[in-house]
Amino acid sequence: MKKTITACLITATASSLSCFMPQIVLAAIPSYGLVAAYTMNGDAKDSSGRGHDAFTNGVTKTSDHLGKAQSAFAFNGNTSVMTIPDHDDFSVNTTGFLSIAVWVRPVGTSINNAGGLLFNKKEGSGYVHWMGKGNAYGASGNQEWSFRIYSADNTENPNRQNRMSVYHFKYSGGLGPGSYVQEKLNGGWIHYVAIISKPDHRIWWYKNGKLMDSDGFALTDSYPIPDADLRNGNAPVRLGSQDGKSFFKGEIDNLYFYNRKLYR
Repeated sequence: MKKTITACLITATASSLSCFMPQIVLAAIPSYGLVAAYTMNGDAKDSSGRGHDAFTNGVTKTSDHLGKAQSAFAFNGNTSVMTIPDHDDFSVNTTGFLSIAVWVRPVGTSINNAGGLLFNKKEGSGYVHWMGKGNAYGASGNQEWSFRIYSADNTENPNRQNRMSVYHFKYSGGLGPGSYVQEKLNGGWIHYVAIISKPDHRIWWYKNGKLMDSDGFALTDSYPIPDADLRNGNAPVRLGSQDGKSFFKGEIDNLYFYNRKLYR
């Protein structure tokens, strides 16, 4: 399946690098550094060849961002979860680098008067962890990283209406660097890429091929989290709900994990 990108996407071999410039149509998903791939074309199998097959509960098939029927997964905002068993491939502390690319279409369980998406099953100040690796907060939290969307009725000040963010949490959760984008959602599909680099102590957050935010977690940064707190946990990767405390209503497609920086 061909893909169009709007940023410099690196492919590589052991001896060379190639950079595809904006609006180039790729014939295939880059395979260098690919450790898990979920096209969601009717099932939750890993097509990378590394055997990270997932299983689903309460998830239904829907059309993808290209309009192809039964080629994406819909999550009902109540019980739907896709679970990928734990593996070192999904832990930054093991790989050093973790890039996650995904298509998502937030729908929400309802819409407020300002057009913001509302989610019935949320947590904290009013957010949903729609994908992540971690079980709970506290000494045995097993937290590593999370993708989050804020419901329009969140209690933050200023309001974080439908802010979409990625966090790299310390093991107990609650604290960690995060990058975000907060723009009004129009009901369409969005492509996100999160890059977490342990050597660089930095997160990069891309939306539709454009770098939107970047935050560091070195000792001199706003959220200095010692490497000892960024552990390799044993929680699975979950989509739709990270730990059963909040649930995402929307659609997800074409999820890819890499053990390198996907963008420069």
